[in-house]
Amino acid sequence: MDEASFAKARAAADGFLSAAVIARRAEADKLVHLAELAESYSVRDPEVFVEVLVEGFTQIGGEGTPKVSEFLSLEVAGLMGCSPATAAGKMADIVDLKHRHQFLWRAVENLELEHWKGLWAAHRCRSLDHTSADTVANTWLERQEGLAWSAAKGRLEQLIVALDPEA
Repeated sequence: MDEASFAKARAAADGFLSAAVIARRAEADKLVHLAELAESYSVRDPEVFVEVLVEGFTQIGGEGTPKVSEFLSLEVAGLMGCSPATAAGKMADIVDLKHRHQFLWRAVENLELEHWKGLWAAHRCRSLDHTSADTVANTWLERQEGLAWSAAKGRLEQLIVALDPEA
């Protein structure tokens, strides 16, 4: 390979890596914004009272997560272009990740863990109590690094079963 070809290849590789970091940052930022939306969204307007829009608040995530507007999934479905049921499931995972797995949340925010891995781990730990879920996720975060995804998934499943065989 001549010097010009090598420089072009190197620039292409650097461009790819830069785009990958930008994409990870964008995905992490989307989670941060959706979590903020979940925490703040309400249809209550003190100046406009429409009886039909009197909302309730429900806990969509696991133990220890805040309650959110029952209309949140409708709003998020429109933003994400998916069904309200799909939006509700995604929001439950995001709320779990932020409020039950602070180390995983921080790792996603700092681009140390892909967002989808953090969401998957939060989802898998939903049936565990808050303390156990956090313990399992923190242990998994330390032990999954460098593993193939199938091995990392298996590691989390082992940790869950060791803590709660019925889960």
